[in-house]
Amino acid sequence: MFDLDFLIDFSDEALLAEIRRVSSSLLEGEALTMAVYKKLSPKVSYMTILRRFGTWENALDRAGLRNRFKRRNHPEQKCYENLERVWVQLGRAPTYKEMFEPPSVIQGKTYLYKWGTWRKALIAFVAYINSEETPQSVDAIKDWKIEPTTKHKTRRDINDRLRVRVFVRDNHTCQICGRVPGRDGVVLHVDHIKAYVKGGETVMENLQTLCSKCNLGKGDFDLYVESDREVIDVNI
Repeated sequence: MFDLDFLIDFSDEALLAEIRRVSSSLLEGEALTMAVYKKLSPKVSYMTILRRFGTWENALDRAGLRNRFKRRNHPEQKCYENLERVWVQLGRAPTYKEMFEPPSVIQGKTYLYKWGTWRKALIAFVAYINSEETPQSVDAIKDWKIEPTTKHKTRRDINDRLRVRVFVRDNHTCQICGRVPGRDGVVLHVDHIKAYVKGGETVMENLQTLCSKCNLGKGDFDLYVESDREVIDVNI
């Protein structure tokens, strides 16, 4: 039987029929994911289906094939923690495609299912990062007195949430040399402006983004590069 390798009719029913056709070629119990559909259907792009029906799940519902799609239910908190890990390792906001590769353990499509688009997922993540309530602000530390014994109110280790917030505030740019990971291939660190061993605290106001070379060269010297700490450019 002659079969066109593209669709002429792009009505809802024609698109649903193509989804059913691809589904019929799968083994029993095999999930019809977007990735599987993309490999098996040369006739119409999965993006056309998403634009028409909103989400992949909606399309499968309309085609009567919801049982051919099994999705792991990742809680929002786990999605945020996974995105933190990827963001910190890359030193910048990850792209959608990068969420399908290590170090990500939750695929990018999960974020689409939960938030609709990758941009909305990033916006939700940034809101989550910035919603952390912490006393580590200027008002909270202005009356602290650092004794010569270097007693601290905070730990030396910088947690992932704080690290991401510093990267975002500094626009993923070394505050000394101005290099960035994507263009210059550098690895970014979060550095204590006033060295921790000299009494500096692990707070936003005492942290800055440096590349590995500048950070190692700085050592324990106190070096602060003036910048507008109030401007936050998420770059999404």
